Amino acid sequence: MIIDDTPDTAVVADICIVGSGPVGLALAFRCARQGLAVTVLEAGYPVSSGHRAEVPAVELLNNHHVGAETAVMRALGGTANLWGGRCVRFDDIDFAPRGHVAHSGWPIAHAELASHYPEALRFLGCEPTESPAETSDKTVDDRNTEWWSGSSDIAALHAEAIRDLPNLKIHTGCVARRLIIDPASQRVTAIEVERAGRIVRVAAGAFALAAGGLENTRLLLHTRRDRPDLFGGEDGPLGRFYCGHLTGYLAEIRFNDPRFARTLWFQRQRAGGVSRRRLTLSSPVQRQQALLNTAFWLESYSISDPAHGSGLLSSLYMAMKGLSVLPRVRTGLAPTGTKQDAMAGHFANLRRSRIDLRACQGIVRQVLRRGVEGKTFALFNPEGRYLLRYHAEHAPNPDSRAILSADGRLAVDLRFSHADLDSVVRSHMLLDDWLQAERIGTLRYLAPPDALVDHARAQALDGYHQIGLTRMAQDRSAGVVDGDCRAFDLCNLYLAGSSVFPTAGQANPTLPAVALALRLGDHVVARVRAPSATPALAV
Repeated sequence: MIIDDTPDTAVVADICIVGSGPVGLALAFRCARQGLAVTVLEAGYPVSSGHRAEVPAVELLNNHHVGAETAVMRALGGTANLWGGRCVRFDDIDFAPRGHVAHSGWPIAHAELASHYPEALRFLGCEPTESPAETSDKTVDDRNTEWWSGSSDIAALHAEAIRDLPNLKIHTGCVARRLIIDPASQRVTAIEVERAGRIVRVAAGAFALAAGGLENTRLLLHTRRDRPDLFGGEDGPLGRFYCGHLTGYLAEIRFNDPRFARTLWFQRQRAGGVSRRRLTLSSPVQRQQALLNTAFWLESYSISDPAHGSGLLSSLYMAMKGLSVLPRVRTGLAPTGTKQDAMAGHFANLRRSRIDLRACQGIVRQVLRRGVEGKTFALFNPEGRYLLRYHAEHAPNPDSRAILSADGRLAVDLRFSHADLDSVVRSHMLLDDWLQAERIGTLRYLAPPDALVDHARAQALDGYHQIGLTRMAQDRSAGVVDGDCRAFDLCNLYLAGSSVFPTAGQANPTLPAVALALRLGDHVVARVRAPSATPALAV
């Protein structure tokens, strides 16, 4: 149930979870459904209340990180309220130590996470489909799948469980300030919580931070001000290795046969939502060429942009412009010139393209469906020309970090290296070689070859995925938590979410983070029920 007040300090839950985003709710449901008493502290409120909680200020030390108000949302459902709905699996190579990627390797195998993907997909509103084995001897693997949730409102999706689970209490408007630690036992005894100017201490047997990478880090850094020895001290791993992903456009893709694009297109799922296939470089190629993991997918030009090269799309655009139909199609993803240049380009498309009436009917249906349903998915292009979106791994770097400034704000220095950018460029070149060798198509770059690294650097911007700040490792010298997401220094504290990922891979982190939360829930329940559990962890 949702309680718009602080918890009853006389009640000690089995576990107290900070944050009610997808990760926090998945962990809470997992524990509550197995009999644990669960308290969730949420700094915000239900979105439907209209009460928007303020996000703590973040000082940005460069222009590679988005503002906190864009990357963080304090509300029931967390930052999922800003989430687009994309769900992607990690790859096996992401978990293995790689000689060409410093600080790589997880203390757990991918299989320990992958077994939870089907349930995590269902939790996120997707219909699981069977994923192919990862081994591939081809240069490019065209079997990588992404799923899109039918609803990004996770709280609404699970409204019944939030309302009906008797041993789950979600307290809104409760801001976690710091952890209270017993130095004798090295255990967290309570979380200091502020609500409407009132400060209370909330006790529990175990604690899990699931408030997002930046907020988890902020809370631990505030706690370390009282205990400078924790988490390796000032030179330890806490707040370091901050990474996300590089994404943008370096090229357009032109297919020899426009129908090939359909193999990489969206497929509607029976239970709602959609899925589609992406292109990735195979693991052997990544190792041989010393590349970071990168995925590619198709995105269409807006029909308002003549760069799509299609007379059919140009004719539809001019007709819609004249009739003032669907004004949203006037904007595009690719760079455009002046209005005069654009119209000249549309007329040029009309002169050199053959109009297929059947294709025209299909495109009109897609455009109208987008207008009515609010979908933003790409349109088929009869000319087989699309923007190629890349989503690339950002390598861990101990100097890419978040620190606590003197006034208590987080100061963020998210760094992208030349190796990160060079890997993006070389991955495109290998993909282009494969497309041409297989006679599938070719890439046309949006910048000269010697300017591609700078072009990628100009697009290097993240802060949404918040990976690595409280990373998982084999020991406390290299990470904040162990393979069970338990803090090395505090035996009843757990960290949940993408901030524990040692590496980013090519995947958006939501699906793996929820899968890891389900695994963590099983671990916490097992510890609580174990005969050797300490009194503070006993039910």
